[in-house]
Amino acid sequence: MKKNDLFNTSDFNEIIILYASDLKINKTETVGARMYFYFEDGTKCRKILSDYLNDTLIMSVKKILESVRVIKSIIFKRNI
Repeated sequence: MKKNDLFNTSDFNEIIILYASDLKINKTETVGARMYFYFEDGTKCRKILSDYLNDTLIMSVKKILESVRVIKSIIFKRNI
């Protein structure tokens, strides 16, 4: 992985999928009303999201639901 190979997105579904795939959040950034999440290993992020969009990604429902809980808590803590 390159040192600066980060992937950023503000799309809630993409954030959930990446977090549920055990990718680490490097940082978050709020621009206006939108929050961007920066994930490490941009190459892996793009591969996972490609699989997701092609409907070939297999993932545990439990991991997805846990990711929703964690990401929502991050978003709401930042927007208080």
